[in-house]
Amino acid sequence: MGLKSLKERNYENVALLFIVIGLFIFVYGLIGWLVNFLTQTNSVGDASQKITDGAILTVLGYIQMELELLRHK
Repeated sequence: MGLKSLKERNYENVALLFIVIGLFIFVYGLIGWLVNFLTQTNSVGDASQKITDGAILTVLGYIQMELELLRHK
């Protein structure tokens, strides 16, 4: 099992993983924000930060996916 050259490597799976993990973090932040809002407590800390982090991670995964698709064109 040798190292592949840069042109042969495929990063689509990594991009999909970024998107899925980003969506999980985003949804967890939304649920945390909803729990905090409905119970008027701060039981889930920094829910808005989790929402932002999840959105950023999802966008980075999408950008990586687009670059990978452009590279194969």
